[in-house]
Amino acid sequence: MISYIHAISMIMSGLMFFINREQKLMLLFIHLMCFSSIETPSYYNPIYYFLLSEILYFGRNISIMKRHKVLLLMLVILLCSVITFFHSYHLQGYRGVYLIFNNDFVYRYFFLIYVILAFDKNTSPNRLFKAIAIALGILTVFGILNLITRHAIFVDWYIKGSSNLIFEDAGRKYTDDARFRVQSMHYNPFNYGFFCSVIAILSMYFKKKNYIGNGLFVFALLCCYFGIITCRCRTVLIISILSHPLFYIMANKLTRSSIVTIIGLVLAVYLYESLPKIQESLGFITSVVDEKSDYGGSSLSMREEQFTTVMYHIKNDMLLGRGFLYFQEDLGWKYGASDDKNLYGIEGVHLSYLLERGILGFSLYLFFWISMIIFVLRQRKYDMASSALCLSVITAYLVFAFATGELASLPITLLVVGIGIVMLNRYKRQFIIMKANS
Repeated sequence: MISYIHAISMIMSGLMFFINREQKLMLLFIHLMCFSSIETPSYYNPIYYFLLSEILYFGRNISIMKRHKVLLLMLVILLCSVITFFHSYHLQGYRGVYLIFNNDFVYRYFFLIYVILAFDKNTSPNRLFKAIAIALGILTVFGILNLITRHAIFVDWYIKGSSNLIFEDAGRKYTDDARFRVQSMHYNPFNYGFFCSVIAILSMYFKKKNYIGNGLFVFALLCCYFGIITCRCRTVLIISILSHPLFYIMANKLTRSSIVTIIGLVLAVYLYESLPKIQESLGFITSVVDEKSDYGGSSLSMREEQFTTVMYHIKNDMLLGRGFLYFQEDLGWKYGASDDKNLYGIEGVHLSYLLERGILGFSLYLFFWISMIIFVLRQRKYDMASSALCLSVITAYLVFAFATGELASLPITLLVVGIGIVMLNRYKRQFIIMKANS
């Protein structure tokens, strides 16, 4: 079966040189949603071939990025990567450049560029979402099979023959667990749930803009909420409760009551994540779908212990951290075990950045997202719905990343946020033209 999956990836990769950008974007979404549970080798990864297919248009692509105000943001990530490269023991020579380039750009932040290049004026949101709906349907079919058999069949197909012990028998990871989680086509159920939550917001946006009909909208929401509920991840449930209403509130004119609602939602999530007593008293929220809620496993005391442990590791280099791959290679978590048990399942992107990139790296990370939020808020006057799409997805991502770590949440976040940014620029141009003609 793995040979068939690889063949599909190879075909998708080859098509990148022969199809238009709209179709390329469709394949990126399909690949990301269905075939990214385990990293695909670069020589037949559609993401790499999309990048290669766009090199010939480098000059034009730079001007597109300037027009959409993302070039500066990419330079911030580049600065962070360069500092990390020269400070990391495990990044040496050409191999080091290849590793940091893949990790920071090709498989992560370049997704913002991918969608800005591909989602052009000829792209039909309706056709794009139909492709996304196909991927969502496939995800749901495997999710239902996973729920019935308690075995993530596709995951075991995908990783069969892998030499990485971490992925050994990953499809049955939750089979005998009292807190059974549906993985569908993903190694980690948190990723499956997060993808569904973000696509649900995208479907709400396309429906509000009348790009999709009622039937497609209802189908998408049913598939998305199936994943959100059956992945049985408290963080996914929280980000959905927070970001989905946030979209509808932000997509309309802000009133005093809507502002109070937003502040209330943010405070509620913060208090629920921070105060154990509130978690205990509201534990019934997650027990509806999970008889053994995981709030005890992600307690405040555990997070404090991990933060203290990270501070201990970087005490001699707090500015730049311990360098890239320190967590995997030096602490041994690449091999599934470590002498430092306190960092097992490290909770939060902030801890990862502080550990490997220090205060400076974490500050640049925050600068990227704060700049993005400010940009979107300033553009809100041109189209509230597109701004709401960006802000609600960014909110979902940040809560998820700080609560559990990034996992595979960044690429899908940037793809959807990128769609919102492109749409904001379209409405801005229309606004300027209308104003000039009036």
